[in-house]
Amino acid sequence: AVEPLIAALKDHQSDVCKAACTALGQIGAPAVKPLIAVLKDQNRNMRQSAVYAAKALVMIGAPAVKPLIAALKQDNKGWGTMAEMATDALGQIGDARAVEPLIARLERGNLYAAAALGQIGDARAVEPLIAALARETGAQNALWKIGAPAVEPLIAALKDTNWVVRRNIVTVLGWIKDARAVEPLIATLKDPQVDVRKAAAYALEQIGWQPGRDEKGAAYWIFKREWEKCIEIGTSAIEPLITTLKDPQVDVRDAAADTLEQIGWQPGRDEKGATYWIVKGAWDKCIEIGTPAVEPLIAALKHGNKDAARALGQIGDARAIEPLYAALEASDRDMRLAANLALRPLVDSDAVKALLELQQDEEKQEKKWRLRSEALSRSDWQAVLLVLDVDLDFDRQSHRRRCNLDDAIIFIKRAKERHPGRTYSGGFEYSAAGPSWLEFIWGKDEDYEFGDYVVRTGENEWACF
Repeated sequence: AVEPLIAALKDHQSDVCKAACTALGQIGAPAVKPLIAVLKDQNRNMRQSAVYAAKALVMIGAPAVKPLIAALKQDNKGWGTMAEMATDALGQIGDARAVEPLIARLERGNLYAAAALGQIGDARAVEPLIAALARETGAQNALWKIGAPAVEPLIAALKDTNWVVRRNIVTVLGWIKDARAVEPLIATLKDPQVDVRKAAAYALEQIGWQPGRDEKGAAYWIFKREWEKCIEIGTSAIEPLITTLKDPQVDVRDAAADTLEQIGWQPGRDEKGATYWIVKGAWDKCIEIGTPAVEPLIAALKHGNKDAARALGQIGDARAIEPLYAALEASDRDMRLAANLALRPLVDSDAVKALLELQQDEEKQEKKWRLRSEALSRSDWQAVLLVLDVDLDFDRQSHRRRCNLDDAIIFIKRAKERHPGRTYSGGFEYSAAGPSWLEFIWGKDEDYEFGDYVVRTGENEWACF
Protein backbone atom coordinates (compact mmCIF):
# COMPACT_ATOMS: atom_id res chain seq x y z
CA ALA A 1 0.00 0.00 0.00
CA VAL A 2 2.97 2.31 0.59
CA GLU A 3 4.42 2.33 -2.95
CA PRO A 4 1.23 3.54 -4.70
CA LEU A 5 0.87 6.29 -2.12
CA ILE A 6 4.50 7.35 -2.63
CA ALA A 7 3.78 7.54 -6.36
CA ALA A 8 0.68 9.61 -5.60
CA LEU A 9 2.87 12.18 -3.82
CA LYS A 10 4.35 12.95 -7.24
CA ASP A 11 0.97 13.73 -8.79
CA HIS A 12 0.51 17.18 -10.30
CA GLN A 13 -2.82 17.69 -8.54
CA SER A 14 -2.42 19.01 -5.03
CA ASP A 15 -5.56 17.29 -3.74
CA VAL A 16 -4.10 13.90 -4.69
CA CYS A 17 -0.80 14.77 -2.97
CA LYS A 18 -2.56 15.86 0.21
CA ALA A 19 -4.63 12.67 0.36
CA ALA A 20 -1.52 10.53 -0.15
CA CYS A 21 0.32 12.50 2.54
CA THR A 22 -2.48 11.91 5.06
CA ALA A 23 -2.66 8.21 4.24
CA LEU A 24 1.11 7.73 4.59
CA GLY A 25 1.07 9.51 7.90
CA GLN A 26 -1.60 7.14 9.16
CA ILE A 27 0.38 4.09 8.03
CA GLY A 28 3.18 5.09 10.39
CA ALA A 29 6.64 3.50 10.72
CA PRO A 30 6.55 1.35 7.57
CA ALA A 31 6.24 4.52 5.49
CA VAL A 32 9.30 6.26 6.97
CA LYS A 33 12.00 4.80 4.74
CA PRO A 34 10.28 5.52 1.40
CA LEU A 35 9.34 9.00 2.60
CA ILE A 36 12.98 9.72 3.48
CA ALA A 37 13.90 8.57 -0.03
CA VAL A 38 11.54 11.22 -1.44
CA LEU A 39 13.32 13.86 0.67
CA LYS A 40 16.65 12.79 -0.80
CA ASP A 41 15.50 13.34 -4.37
CA GLN A 42 17.36 16.44 -5.62
CA ASN A 43 15.18 16.83 -8.73
CA ARG A 44 13.65 20.33 -8.55
CA ASN A 45 10.44 19.00 -10.04
CA MET A 46 10.11 16.80 -6.98
CA ARG A 47 10.25 19.61 -4.42
CA GLN A 48 6.48 19.67 -3.90
CA SER A 49 6.51 15.91 -3.34
CA ALA A 50 9.30 16.35 -0.77
CA VAL A 51 7.26 18.95 1.11
CA TYR A 52 4.34 16.53 1.40
CA ALA A 53 6.71 13.74 2.38
CA ALA A 54 8.04 15.91 5.24
CA LYS A 55 4.48 16.59 6.40
CA ALA A 56 3.75 12.86 6.42
CA LEU A 57 6.90 12.24 8.51
CA VAL A 58 5.69 14.85 11.02
CA MET A 59 2.39 13.00 11.27
CA ILE A 60 4.24 9.73 11.89
CA GLY A 61 6.20 11.37 14.72
CA ALA A 62 8.62 9.45 16.95
CA PRO A 63 9.46 6.59 14.52
CA ALA A 64 10.67 9.20 11.99
CA VAL A 65 13.03 11.06 14.38
CA LYS A 66 16.15 8.94 13.99
CA PRO A 67 16.08 8.90 10.16
CA LEU A 68 15.40 12.64 10.13
CA ILE A 69 18.40 13.27 12.42
CA ALA A 70 20.52 11.28 9.99
CA ALA A 71 19.20 13.51 7.20
CA LEU A 72 20.63 16.56 8.98
CA LYS A 73 24.11 15.53 7.88
CA GLN A 74 23.36 16.66 4.36
CA ASP A 75 25.07 20.05 4.04
CA ASN A 76 22.98 21.53 1.21
CA LYS A 77 22.04 25.16 1.89
CA GLY A 78 18.72 26.88 1.34
CA TRP A 79 15.12 25.93 1.92
CA GLY A 80 13.93 22.94 -0.02
CA THR A 81 16.97 20.76 0.61
CA MET A 82 16.69 17.47 2.48
CA ALA A 83 18.52 18.79 5.55
CA GLU A 84 16.37 21.91 5.87
CA MET A 85 13.08 20.03 5.51
CA ALA A 86 14.35 17.48 8.05
CA THR A 87 15.21 20.36 10.41
CA ASP A 88 11.71 21.79 10.10
CA ALA A 89 10.09 18.36 10.54
CA LEU A 90 12.09 17.65 13.71
CA GLY A 91 10.99 20.98 15.15
CA GLN A 92 7.34 20.18 14.50
CA ILE A 93 7.64 16.67 15.94
CA GLY A 94 9.18 18.15 19.11
CA ASP A 95 11.17 15.09 20.17
CA ALA A 96 13.99 15.85 22.67
CA ARG A 97 16.35 13.47 20.83
CA ALA A 98 16.71 16.09 18.12
CA VAL A 99 17.96 18.87 20.44
CA GLU A 100 21.69 18.14 20.42
CA PRO A 101 21.91 17.52 16.62
CA LEU A 102 19.97 20.74 16.01
CA ILE A 103 22.24 22.69 18.38
CA ALA A 104 25.23 21.44 16.40
CA ARG A 105 23.54 22.63 13.22
CA LEU A 106 22.79 26.03 14.78
CA GLU A 107 26.43 26.46 15.81
CA ARG A 108 27.45 25.84 12.20
CA GLY A 109 25.38 28.88 11.24
CA ASN A 110 22.20 27.19 10.01
CA LEU A 111 19.34 29.67 10.18
CA TYR A 112 16.49 27.10 10.28
CA ALA A 113 17.82 25.25 13.33
CA ALA A 114 16.89 28.14 15.67
CA ALA A 115 13.20 27.91 14.74
CA ALA A 116 13.19 24.13 15.21
CA LEU A 117 14.79 24.41 18.65
CA GLY A 118 12.20 27.00 19.64
CA GLN A 119 9.41 24.63 18.65
CA ILE A 120 10.90 21.81 20.75
CA GLY A 121 11.31 24.19 23.70
CA ASP A 122 14.12 22.34 25.47
CA ALA A 123 16.18 24.39 27.98
CA ARG A 124 19.43 22.88 26.63
CA ALA A 125 19.05 25.14 23.60
CA VAL A 126 18.98 28.40 25.60
CA GLU A 127 22.72 29.13 25.80
CA PRO A 128 23.44 28.24 22.14
CA LEU A 129 20.49 30.40 21.05
CA ILE A 130 21.77 33.35 23.11
CA ALA A 131 25.17 32.90 21.49
CA ALA A 132 23.43 33.10 18.10
CA LEU A 133 21.60 36.38 18.84
CA ALA A 134 24.25 38.52 17.15
CA ARG A 135 23.87 36.78 13.79
CA GLU A 136 20.53 34.99 13.86
CA THR A 137 17.27 36.89 14.37
CA GLY A 138 15.33 33.60 14.47
CA ALA A 139 17.02 32.95 17.81
CA GLN A 140 14.82 35.65 19.38
CA ASN A 141 11.60 33.86 18.47
CA ALA A 142 13.07 30.55 19.62
CA LEU A 143 14.00 31.93 23.05
CA TRP A 144 10.58 33.51 23.39
CA LYS A 145 8.93 30.13 22.72
CA ILE A 146 11.16 28.44 25.30
CA GLY A 147 9.97 31.08 27.76
CA ALA A 148 10.62 30.97 31.51
CA PRO A 149 13.70 28.66 31.43
CA ALA A 150 15.43 31.26 29.24
CA VAL A 151 14.89 34.25 31.55
CA GLU A 152 17.83 33.88 33.96
CA PRO A 153 20.40 33.09 31.24
CA LEU A 154 19.10 36.05 29.20
CA ILE A 155 19.46 38.38 32.19
CA ALA A 156 23.04 37.16 32.74
CA ALA A 157 23.83 37.82 29.07
CA LEU A 158 22.82 41.49 29.35
CA LYS A 159 26.50 42.14 30.12
CA ASP A 160 27.47 41.23 26.55
CA THR A 161 29.74 43.84 24.94
CA ASN A 162 27.82 43.64 21.63
CA TRP A 163 24.96 46.15 21.80
CA VAL A 164 22.99 44.25 19.14
CA VAL A 165 22.97 41.19 21.40
CA ARG A 166 21.87 43.32 24.37
CA ARG A 167 19.04 44.86 22.35
CA ASN A 168 17.85 41.44 21.15
CA ILE A 169 17.96 40.06 24.72
CA VAL A 170 15.90 42.99 26.01
CA THR A 171 13.36 42.44 23.23
CA VAL A 172 12.97 38.75 24.12
CA LEU A 173 12.57 39.54 27.82
CA GLY A 174 9.74 41.90 26.92
CA TRP A 175 8.04 39.16 24.90
CA ILE A 176 8.36 36.58 27.69
CA LYS A 177 6.87 39.05 30.23
CA ASP A 178 8.51 37.52 33.29
CA ALA A 179 8.64 39.74 36.41
CA ARG A 180 12.21 38.60 37.12
CA ALA A 181 13.34 40.77 34.22
CA VAL A 182 12.00 44.06 35.62
CA GLU A 183 15.00 45.14 37.71
CA PRO A 184 17.60 44.23 35.04
CA LEU A 185 15.53 46.06 32.43
CA ILE A 186 15.36 49.16 34.62
CA ALA A 187 19.15 49.06 34.90
CA THR A 188 19.35 48.76 31.12
CA LEU A 189 17.63 52.15 30.77
CA LYS A 190 21.16 53.51 31.42
CA ASP A 191 22.75 51.50 28.59
CA PRO A 192 25.10 53.65 26.43
CA GLN A 193 23.31 52.60 23.23
CA VAL A 194 20.03 54.40 22.56
CA ASP A 195 18.51 51.40 20.71
CA VAL A 196 19.06 49.24 23.78
CA ARG A 197 17.46 51.85 26.06
CA LYS A 198 14.50 52.16 23.70
CA ALA A 199 14.01 48.37 23.69
CA ALA A 200 14.24 48.30 27.51
CA ALA A 201 11.55 50.96 27.93
CA TYR A 202 9.23 49.12 25.55
CA ALA A 203 9.94 45.78 27.26
CA LEU A 204 9.01 47.24 30.65
CA GLU A 205 5.73 48.46 29.17
CA GLN A 206 5.03 44.96 27.78
CA ILE A 207 5.65 43.39 31.18
CA GLY A 208 3.25 45.91 32.71
CA TRP A 209 5.71 47.64 35.01
CA GLN A 210 4.54 50.98 36.42
CA PRO A 211 7.26 53.54 37.21
CA GLY A 212 7.28 54.84 40.78
CA ARG A 213 8.28 58.17 42.27
CA ASP A 214 11.92 57.13 42.73
CA GLU A 215 15.22 56.97 40.84
CA LYS A 216 14.03 54.01 38.77
CA GLY A 217 10.91 55.84 37.72
CA ALA A 218 12.97 58.93 36.92
CA ALA A 219 15.33 56.91 34.71
CA TYR A 220 12.30 55.62 32.80
CA TRP A 221 10.76 59.07 32.33
CA ILE A 222 14.12 60.53 31.30
CA PHE A 223 14.31 58.03 28.48
CA LYS A 224 10.71 58.82 27.51
CA ARG A 225 11.72 62.54 27.57
CA GLU A 226 8.90 63.24 30.02
CA TRP A 227 10.74 65.98 31.91
CA GLU A 228 7.63 67.16 33.78
CA LYS A 229 7.36 63.69 35.35
CA CYS A 230 10.91 64.09 36.65
CA ILE A 231 10.01 67.45 38.19
CA GLU A 232 7.03 65.77 39.92
CA ILE A 233 9.33 63.08 41.32
CA GLY A 234 11.61 65.79 42.72
CA THR A 235 14.89 65.12 44.51
CA SER A 236 14.85 61.39 43.71
CA ALA A 237 15.28 62.33 40.06
CA ILE A 238 18.51 64.28 40.65
CA GLU A 239 21.07 61.48 40.26
CA PRO A 240 19.55 60.07 37.03
CA LEU A 241 19.37 63.62 35.65
CA ILE A 242 23.03 64.28 36.52
CA THR A 243 23.95 61.08 34.65
CA THR A 244 21.94 62.37 31.68
CA LEU A 245 24.15 65.48 31.54
CA LYS A 246 26.63 63.22 29.70
CA ASP A 247 24.12 62.11 27.05
CA PRO A 248 25.52 62.31 23.48
CA GLN A 249 22.55 64.42 22.30
CA VAL A 250 22.82 68.15 22.98
CA ASP A 251 19.08 68.70 23.36
CA VAL A 252 18.84 65.91 25.96
CA ARG A 253 21.75 67.36 27.97
CA ASP A 254 20.16 70.82 27.87
CA ALA A 255 16.78 69.47 28.98
CA ALA A 256 18.36 67.55 31.86
CA ALA A 257 20.19 70.67 33.04
CA ASP A 258 17.00 72.77 32.85
CA THR A 259 15.06 70.09 34.77
CA LEU A 260 17.69 70.01 37.52
CA GLU A 261 17.37 73.78 37.79
CA GLN A 262 13.56 73.54 38.10
CA ILE A 263 13.84 70.88 40.80
CA GLY A 264 16.05 73.30 42.73
CA TRP A 265 19.34 71.38 42.64
CA GLN A 266 22.43 73.46 43.38
CA PRO A 267 25.67 72.33 41.67
CA GLY A 268 28.64 71.84 43.99
CA ARG A 269 32.37 72.36 43.49
CA ASP A 270 32.89 68.80 42.23
CA GLU A 271 32.75 66.74 39.01
CA LYS A 272 28.95 66.74 38.99
CA GLY A 273 28.88 70.50 39.29
CA ALA A 274 31.50 70.86 36.55
CA THR A 275 29.50 68.59 34.24
CA TYR A 276 26.43 70.78 34.82
CA TRP A 277 28.31 74.02 34.09
CA ILE A 278 29.82 72.50 30.92
CA VAL A 279 26.30 71.84 29.64
CA LYS A 280 25.36 75.41 30.55
CA GLY A 281 28.49 76.72 28.81
CA ALA A 282 29.66 78.47 31.99
CA TRP A 283 33.38 77.81 31.55
CA ASP A 284 34.48 80.32 34.19
CA LYS A 285 32.50 78.28 36.74
CA CYS A 286 34.55 75.22 35.74
CA ILE A 287 37.77 77.18 36.18
CA GLU A 288 36.59 78.21 39.68
CA ILE A 289 35.94 74.55 40.55
CA GLY A 290 39.52 73.72 39.54
CA THR A 291 40.98 70.20 39.53
CA PRO A 292 37.64 68.36 40.08
CA ALA A 293 36.56 69.83 36.73
CA VAL A 294 39.49 68.39 34.76
CA GLU A 295 38.02 65.01 33.81
CA PRO A 296 34.64 66.43 32.66
CA LEU A 297 36.52 69.10 30.69
CA ILE A 298 38.74 66.49 29.03
CA ALA A 299 35.58 64.60 28.01
CA ALA A 300 34.17 67.83 26.53
CA LEU A 301 37.49 68.47 24.74
CA LYS A 302 37.36 65.02 23.13
CA HIS A 303 33.88 65.88 21.83
CA GLY A 304 35.37 68.89 20.02
CA ASN A 305 34.65 71.71 22.46
CA LYS A 306 37.38 74.37 22.12
CA ASP A 307 36.19 76.28 25.19
CA ALA A 308 37.11 73.20 27.24
CA ALA A 309 40.69 73.58 25.99
CA ARG A 310 40.86 77.16 27.26
CA ALA A 311 39.50 76.13 30.67
CA LEU A 312 41.99 73.26 30.94
CA GLY A 313 44.87 75.61 30.15
CA GLN A 314 43.81 77.99 32.92
CA ILE A 315 43.32 75.24 35.51
CA GLY A 316 46.84 74.01 34.73
CA ASP A 317 46.46 70.33 35.62
CA ALA A 318 49.04 67.99 34.01
CA ARG A 319 46.30 65.46 33.16
CA ALA A 320 45.26 67.80 30.34
CA ILE A 321 48.60 67.66 28.48
CA GLU A 322 48.03 64.44 26.51
CA PRO A 323 44.43 65.27 25.47
CA LEU A 324 45.55 68.75 24.42
CA TYR A 325 48.43 67.31 22.38
CA ALA A 326 45.87 65.08 20.65
CA ALA A 327 43.70 68.14 19.95
CA LEU A 328 46.60 69.65 17.96
CA GLU A 329 45.65 67.12 15.26
CA ALA A 330 42.01 68.27 15.05
CA SER A 331 40.66 69.11 11.60
CA ASP A 332 39.10 72.30 12.99
CA ARG A 333 41.61 75.19 12.97
CA ASP A 334 39.99 76.93 15.96
CA MET A 335 40.35 73.76 18.01
CA ARG A 336 44.03 73.44 17.08
CA LEU A 337 44.62 77.08 18.07
CA ALA A 338 42.76 76.67 21.38
CA ALA A 339 44.78 73.54 22.23
CA ASN A 340 47.99 75.32 21.26
CA LEU A 341 47.32 78.25 23.57
CA ALA A 342 46.20 75.97 26.41
CA LEU A 343 49.36 73.87 26.21
CA ARG A 344 51.84 76.73 26.58
CA PRO A 345 51.52 77.21 30.34
CA LEU A 346 51.50 73.44 30.89
CA VAL A 347 54.82 72.44 29.27
CA ASP A 348 58.28 72.77 30.79
CA SER A 349 60.40 72.68 27.64
CA ASP A 350 61.37 76.00 26.00
CA ALA A 351 61.68 74.14 22.69
CA VAL A 352 58.08 72.95 22.96
CA LYS A 353 56.85 76.46 23.67
CA ALA A 354 58.78 77.80 20.68
CA LEU A 355 57.35 75.14 18.41
CA LEU A 356 53.84 75.86 19.64
CA GLU A 357 54.31 79.50 18.73
CA LEU A 358 55.67 78.61 15.30
CA GLN A 359 52.88 76.12 14.60
CA GLN A 360 50.55 78.99 13.71
CA ASP A 361 52.96 80.64 11.26
CA GLU A 362 53.68 78.72 8.06
CA GLU A 363 56.19 81.36 6.91
CA LYS A 364 58.65 80.37 9.67
CA GLN A 365 59.37 76.86 8.44
CA GLU A 366 63.16 77.38 8.41
CA LYS A 367 63.23 78.31 12.08
CA LYS A 368 60.94 75.41 12.86
CA TRP A 369 63.36 72.96 11.23
CA ARG A 370 66.23 74.45 13.25
CA LEU A 371 64.28 74.03 16.48
CA ARG A 372 63.53 70.43 15.55
CA SER A 373 67.18 69.73 14.96
CA GLU A 374 68.20 71.34 18.23
CA ALA A 375 65.55 69.42 20.13
CA LEU A 376 66.74 66.17 18.57
CA SER A 377 70.39 66.81 19.30
CA ARG A 378 69.53 67.49 22.97
CA SER A 379 67.21 64.44 23.15
CA ASP A 380 64.34 66.79 24.06
CA TRP A 381 61.79 64.07 23.37
CA GLN A 382 58.78 66.16 24.38
CA ALA A 383 59.66 68.66 21.66
CA VAL A 384 60.43 65.97 19.09
CA LEU A 385 57.14 64.20 19.71
CA LEU A 386 55.32 67.51 19.35
CA VAL A 387 56.95 67.96 15.94
CA LEU A 388 55.59 64.62 14.88
CA ASP A 389 52.15 65.59 16.19
CA VAL A 390 51.79 68.88 14.37
CA ASP A 391 53.21 68.02 10.94
CA LEU A 392 50.36 65.83 9.76
CA ASP A 393 50.35 67.30 6.27
CA PHE A 394 53.42 65.17 5.47
CA ASP A 395 53.14 61.45 4.73
CA ARG A 396 56.73 61.01 5.90
CA GLN A 397 59.01 63.12 8.03
CA SER A 398 62.72 62.53 8.56
CA HIS A 399 65.44 64.05 10.71
CA ARG A 400 69.19 63.35 10.29
CA ARG A 401 71.35 64.35 13.24
CA ARG A 402 74.02 62.79 15.42
CA CYS A 403 72.39 60.96 18.28
CA ASN A 404 73.30 58.32 20.82
CA LEU A 405 71.93 54.87 19.93
CA ASP A 406 70.36 54.36 23.37
CA ASP A 407 68.63 57.74 23.12
CA ALA A 408 67.32 56.80 19.69
CA ILE A 409 65.83 53.57 20.97
CA ILE A 410 64.18 55.46 23.84
CA PHE A 411 62.72 57.93 21.37
CA ILE A 412 61.29 55.32 19.04
CA LYS A 413 59.80 53.31 21.87
CA ARG A 414 58.20 56.43 23.32
CA ALA A 415 56.91 57.31 19.89
CA LYS A 416 55.41 53.83 19.63
CA GLU A 417 53.56 54.35 22.92
CA ARG A 418 52.38 57.78 21.79
CA HIS A 419 51.19 56.73 18.34
CA PRO A 420 50.70 52.95 18.22
CA GLY A 421 49.03 53.19 14.80
CA ARG A 422 52.11 54.57 13.02
CA THR A 423 55.34 53.02 11.84
CA TYR A 424 58.55 54.61 13.07
CA SER A 425 62.04 53.56 12.00
CA GLY A 426 65.46 54.72 13.06
CA GLY A 427 68.42 54.35 10.71
CA PHE A 428 72.08 54.82 11.67
CA GLU A 429 74.96 55.34 9.25
CA TYR A 430 77.76 52.99 10.21
CA SER A 431 81.33 54.15 10.90
CA ALA A 432 84.40 52.77 12.69
CA ALA A 433 83.17 54.47 15.87
CA GLY A 434 79.84 52.70 15.59
CA PRO A 435 76.40 53.94 14.55
CA SER A 436 76.22 57.71 14.77
CA TRP A 437 73.75 59.12 12.25
CA LEU A 438 70.11 58.87 13.12
CA GLU A 439 67.17 59.05 10.75
CA PHE A 440 63.59 59.08 12.02
CA ILE A 441 60.80 58.15 9.66
CA TRP A 442 57.12 57.75 10.43
CA GLY A 443 54.42 56.58 8.12
CA LYS A 444 53.77 53.38 6.24
CA ASP A 445 56.64 52.39 3.96
CA GLU A 446 56.70 49.46 1.56
CA ASP A 447 60.15 48.53 2.91
CA TYR A 448 58.96 48.16 6.48
CA GLU A 449 56.35 45.93 7.99
CA PHE A 450 53.68 48.08 9.61
CA GLY A 451 54.43 48.61 13.28
CA ASP A 452 58.09 47.49 13.23
CA TYR A 453 60.97 49.55 14.56
CA VAL A 454 64.23 49.26 12.64
CA VAL A 455 67.80 50.43 13.31
CA ARG A 456 70.57 50.23 10.72
CA THR A 457 73.65 48.96 12.57
CA GLY A 458 75.97 48.54 9.62
CA GLU A 459 76.09 48.95 5.88
CA ASN A 460 72.89 47.38 4.54
CA GLU A 461 72.28 45.87 7.97
CA TRP A 462 69.14 46.52 10.00
CA ALA A 463 68.05 45.43 13.45
CA CYS A 464 64.37 45.28 14.43
CA PHE A 465 62.99 45.91 17.90
